[in-house]
Amino acid sequence: MKCTYIYKSAAAILLLGMLYTSTMSAQVSQKIELDNRLLKIRFDKVTRTWSLYENTSAEWRTVLQNASVSLTAFHPDSAYITLGAGEPKRSVGDLEPVREPQSGVDVRGNIERYTDAIGAGKKMNIRIENPQARWEIAIVLYDKKKACTISLMVKNTSNDSWRMNELHLLDVGKAGYLQFGTGNVLMHVNGYQSWSNSEVAKLDSVTRPASFWSTLFHEPDANRSTLLGFITNSASTNSFRTRRFDLTDGELRFESVSDIKTLQLSPGGEFHSDRVLISLEASPAEHLEQYGQYLQMFSPQVNKPFTPSIIRPVPMTGKDAVPTGWCSWYYYYQHISEDSILQNLNFAARHLKSAGLRFIQIDDGFQIAAGDWDMNGRFPHGHKWMVDQIHQKGFFSGLWVAPFAVAESSSVYKEHRDWLLRNADGSPREYFANDWWGGRIFSLDPSHPAVQSWLENLFYMITSQWGYDYVKIDFLYFAHEGGKYHANVTSAQAYQMGLNAIRKGVGSDKFILGCGAPLGSSVGFVDGMRIGGDVYAGWDGVTPGVNAAAQRTFYHDNVWYDDPDCLIVRDPLTADQARAWASVVALSGQMNMLSDKLSALPPDRVDLLKMTLPSYGVPATPVDLFTPPNEDGLLLRSADGQSILKLPGKWKFAVGDSIAYREPGLDDNGWDEMPVPSRWENAGYAGVDSFVWYRVKFSFPPGWKKGPVTFSFGKIDDCDQTFLNGRLIGETGALPPNYASEWTAFREYIISDSVVTWDGENTLAVRVYDGGGPGGIYSIRRLNLPSVWNLSVNKDFEKWNVVGVFNWSKTGVSTTITPARVGLSSRKTYIAYELWSDTYLGEMNKELPMSLGPTSSKILSIHEKQDRPFILSTSRHITQGATDIVNERWDAKNRTLTVTSDNLINGEYHVVVYEPSGYSLTKVIAPLKTEMSKISESVEKITLHISGKNKVVWKMVF
Repeated sequence: MKCTYIYKSAAAILLLGMLYTSTMSAQVSQKIELDNRLLKIRFDKVTRTWSLYENTSAEWRTVLQNASVSLTAFHPDSAYITLGAGEPKRSVGDLEPVREPQSGVDVRGNIERYTDAIGAGKKMNIRIENPQARWEIAIVLYDKKKACTISLMVKNTSNDSWRMNELHLLDVGKAGYLQFGTGNVLMHVNGYQSWSNSEVAKLDSVTRPASFWSTLFHEPDANRSTLLGFITNSASTNSFRTRRFDLTDGELRFESVSDIKTLQLSPGGEFHSDRVLISLEASPAEHLEQYGQYLQMFSPQVNKPFTPSIIRPVPMTGKDAVPTGWCSWYYYYQHISEDSILQNLNFAARHLKSAGLRFIQIDDGFQIAAGDWDMNGRFPHGHKWMVDQIHQKGFFSGLWVAPFAVAESSSVYKEHRDWLLRNADGSPREYFANDWWGGRIFSLDPSHPAVQSWLENLFYMITSQWGYDYVKIDFLYFAHEGGKYHANVTSAQAYQMGLNAIRKGVGSDKFILGCGAPLGSSVGFVDGMRIGGDVYAGWDGVTPGVNAAAQRTFYHDNVWYDDPDCLIVRDPLTADQARAWASVVALSGQMNMLSDKLSALPPDRVDLLKMTLPSYGVPATPVDLFTPPNEDGLLLRSADGQSILKLPGKWKFAVGDSIAYREPGLDDNGWDEMPVPSRWENAGYAGVDSFVWYRVKFSFPPGWKKGPVTFSFGKIDDCDQTFLNGRLIGETGALPPNYASEWTAFREYIISDSVVTWDGENTLAVRVYDGGGPGGIYSIRRLNLPSVWNLSVNKDFEKWNVVGVFNWSKTGVSTTITPARVGLSSRKTYIAYELWSDTYLGEMNKELPMSLGPTSSKILSIHEKQDRPFILSTSRHITQGATDIVNERWDAKNRTLTVTSDNLINGEYHVVVYEPSGYSLTKVIAPLKTEMSKISESVEKITLHISGKNKVVWKMVF
């Protein structure tokens, strides 16, 4: 049987379980049900759809209605094959189905007991056969859990080969939906790879957010979250695509998308899908954390340093601790040399090694070319000598490599063109051109056996012959982008072939940090992972790292150690800004790689770096991660905030530069139109790295209150000057000749009312310069950064909280911290201390009000009030005792507090002690010089002068 469709390209679609809208009288034989008293699954054999229900106190609530499985593929005769019964009730993309009746379909099902890493439960096996394909769907429902998983095997039983396109394990169209209680739903959006943005978005009836690997929907009004996440990602590139959200009835249409475009399925061939999880929980943060643990449970079994036990805290000593170190990239970039590495190595040995710095990593710029990874002329002694210098200073050595990248000047390109990843037409797949990499850049095909051998040998040489202990493998997405692979595999399968070869070469005892990596397909192969884009020295340069550390914290210590990117503390960051970024790195417990020119830092910034070392390893919770996102850009607001004007989404656009382009009288009718926001490379202007201009016209509506106007603009890659009616209203970054990029900064400009034409047309003109890579007005979304981070410190002798309170805005704010906000009891009394101001804040039972200056932070140590003395804070680390107080023992009879302090460094070590009524410190007994000073009636500060000791046992007598 053949069915034809109207569509713009030759393709075939195989649909299992067509969606329906009519009411059908259900007989028992038509339904297969699975119930664990918390959730119920019902499969309809007639419609080939299934639904999920949650048991509430009153009734069974619909969670997912009429979900089906579908597969699209390109078929040799350009016909569409449709598997299933009933008339289609929706289109797929641009497809408009014209379908003939179908016969010969056999549907069978059974239920059996089942156990896996998640737990025990039951599995519903659905088998559907027709002349074209056999489908085997497995739906697992777990005992005592609100969780189920879905996976599929499909076999081509036709006589034709299928060139696969997309598999939808969850295809929820017009007759099906994901049900929410209200229209107030927040969606956690996870980006595709390391540098892709992640955010919490609010669902509306217009936008169509898409999320890779996982997503989570949070209903604040119902205190409920629904997680959809692939717990395996070895078969395909997996994502979730929303279609339409109905704000009135809370129904969301969406589909999971498994990209398998590069796979050819021959007659008799089988494809086994990845496995997707649907889970219901109250807390979105705990829900994501649980998902991270499931990812590790089902990850490929690879012997490597990172093997999480789900036991905390992570050890802070030894080679398997969360890495801390220094990286050359964010100060020197590609302009590194032996001398620059040695200068920072020597400084780190003198000043930071004792604090916990462990790695010295050489980044991009050492290589002859991409593909030729020997050292260039700036490193005359070569790799082995450089590694020996690092080891002699007592550090581990690290090296950056882009393993799949091949430059046209490299020996690999010249000698092995057959190793390159190809486009569909057979031409080598080119990514970009980079002079210091060696010209045009191509990718290796990791499915090629010779490439796998080359990768294994390369990384064996890097680690076993040159001696590096740590490799940062970058631009990994090259091998995952599809194209024409040597083997008949999906892009995810090809990518993992490459990672497996690299791991074999590196060995099981060396650390691999992934970067520019498709996240889901990397699980199991790497020990650490960059989770955000590149930072740079500037406030808008480090805040994206804050966002990454918050949005992707669920990966950390579950599948790898998160790397939020390097800690930079130099100017132009103010002291407050440097403290804020350092505090996020320290509280997150994630990797901590420094990247300033260390010897150029003032002493107070070096001291700040010491306070972030070592990594405590235990992640803080970003308390307010799931809050409605901030207002978007392209908005004009009146001075009283009551009037808002949204600018149009298409602007006039021209490449080139003339100051006359700012003038309102310019005739721009011949200019092209450019969507805003967008990258201009995606609109037909590939390779434009120069000046461009944007122009748009608008008028204020009647009744607009005159006065200064706030223009919430957006993000521009790289820098801009913005004019209204010919007059400059703001600029961010610096245009040539003093070019400075500010591509992550959200522009917000205040327009004087004298510039505005109130009763006529206004012309907004934007002069943009892009110095390389993508360019344009590319985003109108602000970062929605969590303002409260809560770290629970659990010691055998005491439990306390370290709470970071942040102001990310450039104006002062006031806020209040309550016990409930940080997971504490409102029935108890707590004592609070603030680190940066060195201030005792007093008792906290109901609330603790505070004010924060622009772009600043406060770090609170909060302890439950006790009836005996206890340590309230220390100066060694931002976590205020978590890394340095190993033990604390109270002897009530002798009124003595014995303390073991570890991980100490030379200098003054301050310990703040709380003394309840009836206690007063009389003396300190320690094997070193000490001083005592009173902070308040009930708080004492003790200063221990540390010299040559990193561990001290000492006593306080009261």
